[in-house]
Amino acid sequence: MVQTMETDSFFTSELVLQETARLVDITVDTLPTRCKKIIKLSLLGYKNGEIANELEITLNTVKAQKKIAYRKLRFQLREHMAALAHIFLP
Repeated sequence: MVQTMETDSFFTSELVLQETARLVDITVDTLPTRCKKIIKLSLLGYKNGEIANELEITLNTVKAQKKIAYRKLRFQLREHMAALAHIFLP
């Protein structure tokens, strides 16, 4: 296990994972308040119905807000993901 952790591949994978998580967190924080709450709950593993119950909104509102949020996230993260792939992946 220790030998595996010491490999360049392991550190590169961890670096990519951490950097990706950091970029997603930063980008999620730029979303409008309702979208941000919904996406954060979704990232924690909540299902759409659970999110609707937690935030006291309709299921259709959750779905619509997620669609808006994912569109914005894809747009904002596309340049970062391409750069990360170019830098860290062979």
